[in-house]
Amino acid sequence: MQNKTDLKATNLLTKAFLYAKENNLNPFKVIKDLFIMADIEVPQDFFCIDYKADRTEFNIKSGDLLTFDRTNTELENNKIYYFGLEWGKYYIEDWGKYDAETNTIISESRKFEVDEIEVIGKLKRYIRDL
Repeated sequence: MQNKTDLKATNLLTKAFLYAKENNLNPFKVIKDLFIMADIEVPQDFFCIDYKADRTEFNIKSGDLLTFDRTNTELENNKIYYFGLEWGKYYIEDWGKYDAETNTIISESRKFEVDEIEVIGKLKRYIRDL
């Protein structure tokens, strides 16, 4: 019985994820909203990505632990975001600061057009590496 319940739950989450993708919605926000509607408490870190900064930029120092919230991808000027993009035959993920004036994310002095990348999450917090 438990296997059938697990399978149904997995199918429901898969359908919610695909529905969100097909309708240009943030799938992680849709799933989080489903959990809230079902009154199911899920740890906040379930929807987060941790990333150890590999460079010093935008008041972030190399070695800092960055936590990005996958449910928050709405762009705000001068905020830090984690993003992915196809670069030739490779898919890379990186972080940078959004510039509303140029509608780009700046990372290591490179500018990436927002239309050409996938915004994965907004910086929620960072822990300074001492």
